[in-house]
Amino acid sequence: MKKAIYLLLAIFLIMSSCDPMAEIYDEMEKMDKGYSTEFTYDLISDDYAAIADLTSNVDAANFIEDNEAFSDEYPASVYVPAYLEDLYPALGENSVGKIGYNFFMGYPEYLDNFYRPETYTLSDDDYNSIGGDNQTFKAFIGDDNPEDYIPGFLEAEYPDAVEDDVVLALYKYAEEIKDPSVIHVMESADFQLIVDHVENDINPAYVDSYGTGEYFYGANSYYSNFDAQVSKRTEYNVEGFAGLTAEEAEALMAQRIQMAIVYFLEETYPNAVPEINGQTVYYNIRYSTYDGSAHTYYVVYECTASGSPATFELVDGPSEAFLVYSNTIKEDRGDYYQYDGSEWEAMEGVYYLSSADYDDMGAPGNYNNFSSSDRPENYVPRLLDEMYPYAQEGDKMAVSYKYYSSGSTTVRAMEFMFKNGWQAYNPYTAKQDQFIHNGTAWVFDPTVIFTMTGSDYQIIVDYVRDNIGPSYLDSYGTAEYYSGAGAYYVNFDIRSGYFEDEVFDTWEDAVEWAIGVALLPAKFPDAVTQVSGIDVFYIVSFETYSGSAGNYSMKFQVTKAGPNPEFTLVEGPTPK
Repeated sequence: MKKAIYLLLAIFLIMSSCDPMAEIYDEMEKMDKGYSTEFTYDLISDDYAAIADLTSNVDAANFIEDNEAFSDEYPASVYVPAYLEDLYPALGENSVGKIGYNFFMGYPEYLDNFYRPETYTLSDDDYNSIGGDNQTFKAFIGDDNPEDYIPGFLEAEYPDAVEDDVVLALYKYAEEIKDPSVIHVMESADFQLIVDHVENDINPAYVDSYGTGEYFYGANSYYSNFDAQVSKRTEYNVEGFAGLTAEEAEALMAQRIQMAIVYFLEETYPNAVPEINGQTVYYNIRYSTYDGSAHTYYVVYECTASGSPATFELVDGPSEAFLVYSNTIKEDRGDYYQYDGSEWEAMEGVYYLSSADYDDMGAPGNYNNFSSSDRPENYVPRLLDEMYPYAQEGDKMAVSYKYYSSGSTTVRAMEFMFKNGWQAYNPYTAKQDQFIHNGTAWVFDPTVIFTMTGSDYQIIVDYVRDNIGPSYLDSYGTAEYYSGAGAYYVNFDIRSGYFEDEVFDTWEDAVEWAIGVALLPAKFPDAVTQVSGIDVFYIVSFETYSGSAGNYSMKFQVTKAGPNPEFTLVEGPTPK
């Protein structure tokens, strides 16, 4: 390469008479800019993930990677250029890339009611207010109709509700009562109950500065687990651990965790009894621990004596294997309610998936949610087939579900339509944008480039007929003599007499009018003046006939956005 440059340098020194070095430097600069080319490329799944990694906008990165698409909020014009630098490092000035990608148009507007909705979870007090088995099992059972009770709960919870407010009411349901046992997963509030007990009744010195963790039992409401690290006991000088071996300390921590669970049971079930209807009441508890890594354990307790508090004894566990001493299985359900201005009413046309639905689907039942690996559109149609065996063409149903993404689970919704079977609404469309290399970096180029076809010339012919007068049309209705457009021959006839020379001084003026006034506004009624802050141009190629064929292009700028956009000639006609 150096030899070539030196040879080039010598040639220019001989041939140049004014400033030979200037031309040499120009050539060397061109070499440094890389080569240019035009290409087309459609993004694939890995590309979206790589683009997401390049942006510091966390929301944009999550959206692009999760949806494998761009949107109005996160446009390709903003996020693709940096990726092209990585993808084509050798390309330089004047390179043009036409990049195809998925564009997220959004879901039907009414689904906004069901996307990350306001939720209300029925409390123990709600079930207690109903009484009977609902109070005993803290659930709706069998033929119970939640609509008989939930509107009243919502009225009390949302006294300032306004018309059209929507709430997702979440509740427990049991198909039937097989025994009175309890299945409970310890949550943040349960651990905080224990933390408060240590602070108020044992020793506040064992509670951390945030008031969410204690190290006598190890309960932590922030992480919703028991901390089983020996080092924390030493750090907080917890009584009973001094002088113990590691094995002894671990045994003591395990013992105290069970003491904490007993305290939780005593406080949570103060009216517990050994049997209900002659059946033993088992308390199946699941909890998490942390000793440098996370663990999940199961224990089963039973009430051996009622009292204040009741007496609880360990039946089974702790076990890392699933334990349940109950045949009464509760499922999580939910219904949407809307306030009509005076009362809450259950909404029709929307279904919230229950935990039993996820279980029936297989893989989604592992965590009772969907994700990028288990997408709702792959499972819900089968469920709808079973729910609505007599669905008719055009029937619609909104399905609401939990979706895991980027470390959290949110409630989303999707519309399904019955069309030769249930099909998910597709919020995506394929788009292609153009990007150019300006010598420094890739930039988005919203220029629209097209060559006129017969249908384009016919648009002009029809415009002349409707707006100038039918007298300018030929007998076939495929050509007009106002600007010279002809759909049959797919050109502009620019010979004298074939366009209105009393209106237009030149054929160039006639064609400018035809394309800028008659064609572009009709062909692109939604044209915009800018995209992502960049002016929008239209480059139109067309044929002419003057006794021989000609090929030209004109460049127009959108100077007024649609509807009824306006296009102004920037340059041309330019021979091609």
